[in-house]
Amino acid sequence: MFQDYGFHLSVETIIILGRVCIIHYYPETTKQLEIIGCVEKDFYDTHGENWAATLKRCASTGVDVEKVSTCAMGSEGSRLQHQVALSTGPHDYVPWPLLDGVSSISVVI
Repeated sequence: MFQDYGFHLSVETIIILGRVCIIHYYPETTKQLEIIGCVEKDFYDTHGENWAATLKRCASTGVDVEKVSTCAMGSEGSRLQHQVALSTGPHDYVPWPLLDGVSSISVVI
């Protein structure tokens, strides 16, 4: 079951929820990588001080700051993360990467 986290999220949780929201709203892989790369670099540089400010600094990538922020901070992001978890299926360790729907230790290495 997913949970609406409200506004009390850890930095790690915000990044995870932000990623799934970006992937949801921007289906083109190159756009996803551009936005996520900017967000993660900014979070690293600023120690994750402010999610909204990070998105604004990444606005040059074309990210819809309001849409992604609302998604990541609300129930939509949680619902999307839950869908990702369900699609992963049972696994023995983390990370559990899937490549074309198949998991293999060779993907990790």
